[in-house]
Amino acid sequence: MLARQLSDSLATQRLLRIASQQKADADRLRFYMSLGAISVVLCFFILYLIRDTRITQQLKRTNISLHHIHNRLVVATAEAMEANRKKTEFMQNMSHEIRTPLNAIVGFSQVLVDGNDSLSYEEYRNMTNIMSKNTEVLNSFVNEILDLTSIESDKYIFKKTDVTINEMCHHALSAVSHLKPKGVSLLFETTLPDSFSISTDADRVCQVIYNMLTNALKNTSEGSVVLACSVDRCSKMLVFTVTDTGIGVPIDKQQFIFERFSKLDEFKQGVGLGLDICRIIAQKLGGTIDIDPKYTAGARFVFTLPLVSCS
Repeated sequence: MLARQLSDSLATQRLLRIASQQKADADRLRFYMSLGAISVVLCFFILYLIRDTRITQQLKRTNISLHHIHNRLVVATAEAMEANRKKTEFMQNMSHEIRTPLNAIVGFSQVLVDGNDSLSYEEYRNMTNIMSKNTEVLNSFVNEILDLTSIESDKYIFKKTDVTINEMCHHALSAVSHLKPKGVSLLFETTLPDSFSISTDADRVCQVIYNMLTNALKNTSEGSVVLACSVDRCSKMLVFTVTDTGIGVPIDKQQFIFERFSKLDEFKQGVGLGLDICRIIAQKLGGTIDIDPKYTAGARFVFTLPLVSCS
């Protein structure tokens, strides 16, 4: 009887151990399954975060790119509108600049052709002078258009030779002398000997000086217009200045006047190309042209050229 009870007790303990082992195995299995599920979920969460981060970065880059493109479009649109405005103004100015002198030439030519005997010699002379001046205006306008076309097509040719500076300045002064208003003195000041010369393009340099002188005479009704030349030994530059006692240029407009098609006074002759072309010429010759902001008694333009060679 005791042996049977002991056997039953051992069997019960064995069953309990088996049950306990099975429960432990089941708990372990559930733990690993839960751990696996959590790992899978965590992996998916990490992948989602990585993907979301990448998408966010791509969106940021896209937004930055779109913002950059938008800014470029805004700038391009503004530039196009400004170019269109300037083109319209240029066409209007061109129409006015051609029509005004042409009407004078055609009108006075017709009077002279008709041979009106009631006109005096002085009247004939005044008419021919007016025709001559308006012809010069048209010629200057056409030359500026041709120069601009050559610049845009990169066909602006420079021919360097030895140029005697004082002689060239006298030539420029002679060319503008008929434009001098009454009561205005046209003067020349130089610190250079008459033999002084440099290697440069005489025609282009003379064109710049001529333009500076005509602008000065156009805006000066009394006083003087002075062309001066000297050498700046420190910078090794030849310096031309044209100083007038005219209306001057406001400080805030001193760079504006060098822009293409820009005019301070829309009622004065010209289409706003002269100074722009002069700056291009100066740069291509290795020099500069600017206005002196310190001079306030009128306007002073400064044109410099490198001393390529001296004699």
